[in-house]
Amino acid sequence: LSAAQIATTIRPGGNIAAALSYGDVNFAGVGTTTMRCNGRALAFGHHFFFSGQTEMSMHTAEALRIVVDPLLGGFKMANIGGIAGRLKQDRLAAIAGPLGQGPAVVPIRTQTRVRRHDGSVDRAPGSTFVAYRDWLPDIAIFHQWATIDTLRDAYAEGSAKHTWTVRGRYRGAPFVLQRTNRFVSDYDVTGESVWELYENLYRLQNFGPVRITNVNVDNDILTEKQTYRITGVRVFRDGRYRPVSARQPVIARPGRLLRLRLRLLDADNRIVRKVMNYRVPIRQQMGRGQIQLRGGGSDYGYYGYEDCFFGECSAGNQSLDKIIERMENALRNDQMVVNTRVNYRGSRRFFNRATRVRFDRVITGRAVVPLFIIGGAPRR
Repeated sequence: LSAAQIATTIRPGGNIAAALSYGDVNFAGVGTTTMRCNGRALAFGHHFFFSGQTEMSMHTAEALRIVVDPLLGGFKMANIGGIAGRLKQDRLAAIAGPLGQGPAVVPIRTQTRVRRHDGSVDRAPGSTFVAYRDWLPDIAIFHQWATIDTLRDAYAEGSAKHTWTVRGRYRGAPFVLQRTNRFVSDYDVTGESVWELYENLYRLQNFGPVRITNVNVDNDILTEKQTYRITGVRVFRDGRYRPVSARQPVIARPGRLLRLRLRLLDADNRIVRKVMNYRVPIRQQMGRGQIQLRGGGSDYGYYGYEDCFFGECSAGNQSLDKIIERMENALRNDQMVVNTRVNYRGSRRFFNRATRVRFDRVITGRAVVPLFIIGGAPRR
């Protein structure tokens, strides 16, 4: 049936639903139609969110039973039906809106894979359509929970790799945010891995006249934990990998290529050794310092956007392009930061230079290589 045909089933005294979203995740309230006049419906006899002028979808509904609740009041247990119109007013006395075509929505579409211990892979697509845009970040989280947990059928430990693409428009110009990150949990990998998407959406939503048009997410879930933890590092010199210390630092000239061997522990505490090359910055000045190695997962759960929650996301602080660049380039949990920090001899200034190395799983932990630069670039 068309939206116009569905709308004809909305009658005074009949059921009607107002929805923030529909699809895999229905956020909706069901009540009674009060009246219908000139293609509009008045319903509920009270407010929904008391949001005044608003934008939600109206639906038909089928009441299954009236639940009597002497404590909080009775309510209808109902199934949500097809789109019957647009909810435009959410006032103290009633909700109201035109019948027929539904509102413009933001589709959240996901492709989810769950890889199990026995090698089997379960797959499922998902889609939720958000009409009430103020709740887009929240509904995106619930959609992720519903899709992943339904397919996995458990709250459990595991690993996750999420890739999301958010498209929208800002002052008439299109924008795209693309981000990938890995997560791991000892308890509930779904619950601990979905919050970065929420924070990205929240920050975009609170940046001036941004209008998000669609959200696409690829979820790759493993039922086993996959992690590395940095526990030590050795440097190749004099024919073998040797330990380093403050008393025995690495002595190098600018531009020298160092071979480092990381000592890692996996999720089962098995030792894994990884070799990497690191070049001392060419323009490095003479001085004493360190090569600091840190896993991105060491700061798990912090994404650097908490200033949004204190109202500092306005266009006056940063441009949208800069905010998107910051979110896309934020340190991932599967990246290791290698930072050279050297104190210029005879001064209080420090030189810092950081690079990143990506792994195939979340990496945590820290290690330090004491460093002494000789024959560096002259100080200015």
